[in-house]
Amino acid sequence: MVEKKQSIYEKLANIQNELKAPKNQYNSFGKYNYRNAEDIEEALKPICLKYRATCLISEVTTEELASELITKVTVSLMDWDSDNVITVVGRAREERTKKGMDASQVSGGAQSYATKYALSQMFLIDDSKDADTDADYIQSGRANQKQAPATKPKKQDEPVISVEKANYYLKEIAKISTEKNKEDGSIVKWFLQHLGVADYKQIKESQVEQADMLLNKLKGN
Repeated sequence: MVEKKQSIYEKLANIQNELKAPKNQYNSFGKYNYRNAEDIEEALKPICLKYRATCLISEVTTEELASELITKVTVSLMDWDSDNVITVVGRAREERTKKGMDASQVSGGAQSYATKYALSQMFLIDDSKDADTDADYIQSGRANQKQAPATKPKKQDEPVISVEKANYYLKEIAKISTEKNKEDGSIVKWFLQHLGVADYKQIKESQVEQADMLLNKLKGN
């Protein structure tokens, strides 16, 4: 029996499930560990090799906007067994000049952050609570901030679905894309746009019923 080759979306789901990117960096101001783009890239190498895929930075562009620089980094996951590619764009905005940093340092910092953001979106890594380097912490002003007085508790964000549920939707959409011979990402885009989210992990628990209805519609049920 000939073993069925995995689609690029199935490979992505497996990589997301197995990826464990360690937090090898330390923020001395915030006093916690965090991961940078290089940590994610190193953790990806053996897993991408296992699933016959390559993850790389396919494009880097910088736009000037008034006193700011906007860096865009495109990360691509390329399937060895087909011509299919999944791309995600990460963006970072930096001031044109920063105290104690030259232009190359500002540009390099923005590119590193944009790369980390794109990788995090591609592989469902939640680093929203982490600052990056000590320099970022200082530049943001958080290093000198005093503890704010107690205020009324903010309304908690609506809970999102579990990683397992997000992977379920990803695999189902990948299966449908393969069956309909539309592995160009159009079905993924349609599904996520109808839910108003950028990726599966942002789907809220209150949207599960809607997501299931969309899934059944795609299946023709």
